[in-house]
Amino acid sequence: MPHRVHAPAFRRKLAPVAAFVLALTVGLSTTSAFALNVEIQPYPAGYVEPQKRNAALVYWQGWSLITPDVKTAVADIKWDTLEKAYTLDALPKEFSYSDSELFSRSGSCLESLVAAASMPYCNFEVAHEAGAFALMPHLAHYRAGCRVLRYHARCAWVAGKVHRAAEYLAAAIRSANHISHDGVVISGLVAVAGATQGLEEASVFAASGTMTAAAKKVISDAIDTLPANDPAGLAQSIITERDIFLKWIPRHYTGADAGKKLANELLQMNSSTEVAAQQSIIGMDATALAAACKKATGGYDAMAEAYRAADPIAAITQVEQRIKRDEFGEVFKLLAPSVMKIRQSDTKFRDAIAATRKALAEAKLAPADSDSK
Repeated sequence: MPHRVHAPAFRRKLAPVAAFVLALTVGLSTTSAFALNVEIQPYPAGYVEPQKRNAALVYWQGWSLITPDVKTAVADIKWDTLEKAYTLDALPKEFSYSDSELFSRSGSCLESLVAAASMPYCNFEVAHEAGAFALMPHLAHYRAGCRVLRYHARCAWVAGKVHRAAEYLAAAIRSANHISHDGVVISGLVAVAGATQGLEEASVFAASGTMTAAAKKVISDAIDTLPANDPAGLAQSIITERDIFLKWIPRHYTGADAGKKLANELLQMNSSTEVAAQQSIIGMDATALAAACKKATGGYDAMAEAYRAADPIAAITQVEQRIKRDEFGEVFKLLAPSVMKIRQSDTKFRDAIAATRKALAEAKLAPADSDSK
């Protein structure tokens, strides 16, 4: 006799399935009806339009693609020996589009670095409230990125890809504005180092006879973005550091042993002057340390004024003599940057800018159709 399914039991088993199908059907119908009456939003809340985005994130995308071995390889290139190497035959095989492992392993970052350098807004959001201990990991990555840009620029223009080379060099130059935006001396100095990679290579490029008018304009426009009165923000960084450090110390170091805590945390500063300064502040309590910071303000102001003087070297020398006479206190001796070195770096940067402008002006330009894109 065939097995018979008891009807009531069968219906009880089927009921949940039927209910699910019905609910799904109603839900889809409701969703469709709802969608017809609601405006579809193309992007989620918090979407940032391209022109308003932070270039720092785009830089990081590019830098993350530069491997440690590539960083080492581009840092080891002896550019001073390659100034007259205008053709692939005169260059090491690493500069070949078709026969270079370094070329193939280092190019993935280029699109991001070029895009980031052209963006109007960039902020690496340095935690300046940490004073002298603010972390700035982007600086080393920036230098590596500029070296990669210079390397690929040379690879490009010896291969006839002239406009592409100009874009890479323009990115190295233009990005100095973003790095110096940190507002502190070290960032300005690193910006100088990075942009100088682009400037020096642009001068060689201009002398090679392969530069087109369009490529020249790309590089000239990038140079024009550097502020004429303070191209790497070094003059302003003296005032910015004054405001950062002299507010940070009284806020961070408090109590009867405020000076001792500051000295202990700055032990890595080990010049004879700085060690003596550390010893002198060990006994300061919070009140004495705050007074020393107030006295140091005059030192920063004197440095900033000397930096912009008609004869900055003579003016800075006078300020250094005042520092030795202890006119600005021990905290200033401990924290003050070497203004002479800063000014020398600034002068070299201005000279590099002027030399590149001159090289571009004197360049014997190649016809536009010589660019193989």
